[in-house]
Amino acid sequence: MRVVFSTGEASGDAYAALLKQRMEHLLRVRGRDISTWTWEGNVGAASRNAGIQILADSSSWGAIGLGAALRSAPKVFAGLMRLKRALRREPKGLFIPIDFGFANVRAARIAKSLGWKVLYFMPPGSWRRDRQAFNLASLADAIVTPFSWSAEMLSEAGASAYWFGHPLLQRSRMAGTAGEGGVERQGVAVLPGSRHAELDLLLPVIARALRDFREPVTLSVAPTFVTEEVERGWRALSGREGDHFERRTHELLRQAKAGIICSGTATLEAAICGCPQVVVYRLGWVSVLQVTLTRFRPQFVSLPNILLAEHLVPELIQGKATPEAIRERLEGLLAEGAERDRQLEGYRRIREMLGPDNALDRTAELAIDLAEGSASR
Repeated sequence: MRVVFSTGEASGDAYAALLKQRMEHLLRVRGRDISTWTWEGNVGAASRNAGIQILADSSSWGAIGLGAALRSAPKVFAGLMRLKRALRREPKGLFIPIDFGFANVRAARIAKSLGWKVLYFMPPGSWRRDRQAFNLASLADAIVTPFSWSAEMLSEAGASAYWFGHPLLQRSRMAGTAGEGGVERQGVAVLPGSRHAELDLLLPVIARALRDFREPVTLSVAPTFVTEEVERGWRALSGREGDHFERRTHELLRQAKAGIICSGTATLEAAICGCPQVVVYRLGWVSVLQVTLTRFRPQFVSLPNILLAEHLVPELIQGKATPEAIRERLEGLLAEGAERDRQLEGYRRIREMLGPDNALDRTAELAIDLAEGSASR
């Protein structure tokens, strides 16, 4: 059985790797011969390490804003062409696109037309409560979404949609980091993003914010970066010695007393791991121009605030993301007090809305059933 994944950024790549591992585990439990299953796709380093053959390296495709999207477009379309050639080959099997609607909606349409079973995992914009990607109903045999309201809306649009909980919960549990008790937190976690543009725009301002800061600092290094390069850049910008650099994001967030987090999936990871946070983000000038012309003004940009529809975590965006503002907000969270307690209480409410903590296992079960032709509602 051929299984083909399609991702576009670090979070999707991590999900592909974990989903493949859970599928293999379940296949063994069911007594299947896993040597008859093959794994390939447009993925990144995490999936490669998990044994998925890379058709095109998609680790640097993710983009925020028009400028970054235009720069990554040639690589994305070249990757789509390579994926299309792979989907045309026999035998057909199961295609699993993960998030990244810019390319994956097209890829799902191609796969479906060629006779593949399609399981769309983490559909784009699933956090929205006002609308969903309703065109997916005709492109996917099944859709697994991380939010209950998304599944309800997709089902009403005619899709075969499933909600098993948010996969970040199982990812945290598998990393041994779910929950809040039994750990003495210390220091500051810095998660400056997984895209090169994010690192270029955020690392200098965060470094200035933490210059001469007395608390220990640990930076999370995304799989899209080389640790030694990030370390050299950080030391040059901050003038700090003795800071640590960590690949295991969940472990870092579980141990830190507070964090400076780039807006994105990491903000929800911090909430799940109980790490109070300051959210930061900056866009390049082309993207700023795009926002100005389109008058796009979302009420919130970070997932904790979006999910609760309230200002739970501070969002320092663009010109508000100054070293002074970041440091002031961070110091308020490091101190035991009302602001820290308020965030932690909000995290508990978020955890309740995310559902069960076995979404990856349930998705793996559905994927195998779909591939073998035995999936049912």
